[in-house]
Amino acid sequence: MLEVPQEFRYGSSAGQTRAWSLNILTFYPSLTSQRDPANASYGLYCVGFCNGRILISIEYWPSVPTHHRGQSAGDAGAHGILRHNHEESSTNVHVVDLKSEFGFDQAFEKTTDTPPGGKSTTPANSSRIDRYLLKLAPHRVHYDAYAHCSMSTPIHGCEIYSSLTCNPAVRISVNGWLLERMSEASEIQNRVAQFVAAMVKEPECKQ
Repeated sequence: MLEVPQEFRYGSSAGQTRAWSLNILTFYPSLTSQRDPANASYGLYCVGFCNGRILISIEYWPSVPTHHRGQSAGDAGAHGILRHNHEESSTNVHVVDLKSEFGFDQAFEKTTDTPPGGKSTTPANSSRIDRYLLKLAPHRVHYDAYAHCSMSTPIHGCEIYSSLTCNPAVRISVNGWLLERMSEASEIQNRVAQFVAAMVKEPECKQ
């Protein structure tokens, strides 16, 4: 159970003190609320990457068998995007391996071409390009984190997923990160994990 600080409650969740899943709008690296005077000119009106604005999504996956060493909600999510799940299932889907970077261990890119007569989901480009990055846990058996980046828009936006070490059933995603700043992925993953762990009260979580 998460105990949400007052300054991060807004909209329909303004009166909600505890929840199993939620979204938190914050700013990196300060991890402060949109109500903080330092963020007054950004808030909900930002279009793009303003003052490090990110959206943190927190989900509790009770069905994840966390009693297995290293297995977590993040690991389960990573297995859902492994390369073989994107293999060429039709003539308009192509998958290629990429050189690993940004501290990740595996990387590949999926290109989905618009079929003849079909409608493109990317107006500026006839193809949709998605990049996937996966990071192995220290024991090199399960996955510690993974990322999905959309490469079909001028601003290459990414989502970074991981789990809490102290409560592996809690999956965290950082939305609105930039591919150009993925070298900071490990740092933001650790800082956000500490930020979220402080909200987990049942059972208490010390990251």
